[in-house]
Amino acid sequence: MEGKQMDYRFYAFISYSRKNEKEAKWLQKKLEAYRLPTVLQKQRSDLPKSLKIFRDKTDIGVGGTVANALSRELQDSKKLIVLCSPDSAKSEYVEYEIESFLKIGRSADDILPFVVAGEIKLGSAADCYGAKLHELNLNAADSVQEGKGNAFVRLLASLLGIKYDDLKKRERARTIRRNCLLATACAAIVAFSSAVAWYVTPHTRYYADYVTRWGIPEGIGKPLSKKEANHLFEYYEIISQYGRPIKLAHKDFYGRVSGENPEYKDRPRV
Repeated sequence: MEGKQMDYRFYAFISYSRKNEKEAKWLQKKLEAYRLPTVLQKQRSDLPKSLKIFRDKTDIGVGGTVANALSRELQDSKKLIVLCSPDSAKSEYVEYEIESFLKIGRSADDILPFVVAGEIKLGSAADCYGAKLHELNLNAADSVQEGKGNAFVRLLASLLGIKYDDLKKRERARTIRRNCLLATACAAIVAFSSAVAWYVTPHTRYYADYVTRWGIPEGIGKPLSKKEANHLFEYYEIISQYGRPIKLAHKDFYGRVSGENPEYKDRPRV
């Protein structure tokens, strides 16, 4: 039963073994959260900005038999995604959904296998294709062989009718932009945190002399290093916090508070 894209309530129906519910939830969430790159949206106005996915554990309505409900949901779904694993290969439930999807007039091209465990090998104990998928001889997006990220992009490309390389290139560019934004945000946070830490933490500077401006001591000239200050007979140590001096001390080259020099008798020791 072919129809226009707008006639379907769901872009895809996920068929899976209950033992693979965790993977099914992950895939549904990832597909529904996906947003098509802006460039592809402009090139393909027929593609949706977001995907609504049916997963019978959460979406099946109240009333009617399970078989009737599933039949309605299958008819309302544009594609059938089959989560493939050794468990699903043995599941009569998954076989029933594939058979039902074909019986309502859908093409084998509308069935998209997504391998989450095992291998595609007839007769193997780890075979993840059921009898019907082997009969249809469909290519799969294989998360075991190529990783979940690449397999997801491959599945998405098949789902939307886009070339895998085109979508992969767009996703790579989007990832680079996202990482750059994240790095910029992290750098800004680090810089802000460092500025705050510097502002609230007392820090010490050394000067050969100082003046008072509006009652606030202010070092004259370039700040000295501790080593440079210790080579002077007298110097001033100014401790600041929150952008303001909180302590002024007149010290000698031993680092002791000193006020013995008559030249400095009118100035505070601390």
